[in-house]
Amino acid sequence: MTEAVRRESTRIAVIDAERRVLLLHTCDPGRSGTEVWELPGGGLEAGEVPVDGARRELYEETGIVAAELGPRIGVVEMDFVFAGRRYRQRETIFSLRVEQEEYAPTGLAPGTERLAHLGHEWVPIDDLRTRRLRLYPPQLPDLLARFGA
Repeated sequence: MTEAVRRESTRIAVIDAERRVLLLHTCDPGRSGTEVWELPGGGLEAGEVPVDGARRELYEETGIVAAELGPRIGVVEMDFVFAGRRYRQRETIFSLRVEQEEYAPTGLAPGTERLAHLGHEWVPIDDLRTRRLRLYPPQLPDLLARFGA
């Protein structure tokens, strides 16, 4: 495998009134055993700032329109392999409070991106440590706890 692609990305912890966080069930369609539960988000486009990328990705992956995001809850660096490429990714994670459950993806690109999305679930924040979900980022329960979610 070649050198890791460095990438800036963003994620959004969408939390509803019942203290549940929206997680997307995803995988690398080309490799078995890669299923994870992750926050909506993705890579920034050229010249895009994290808050704008977060709003764009949120809409594409969930259909949620956010005029303003809540506070940033963390920045994490992750290494991973996807579609045969290695990545070193720095993710800025924002929060967003919503009154009710929403989810209607509008902009998943045909092909790999669409195949990578297996579904979604609103998971009670208190259950993140006890359920056997493979979380991405793995420190998500700690980030949400420090944020006060």
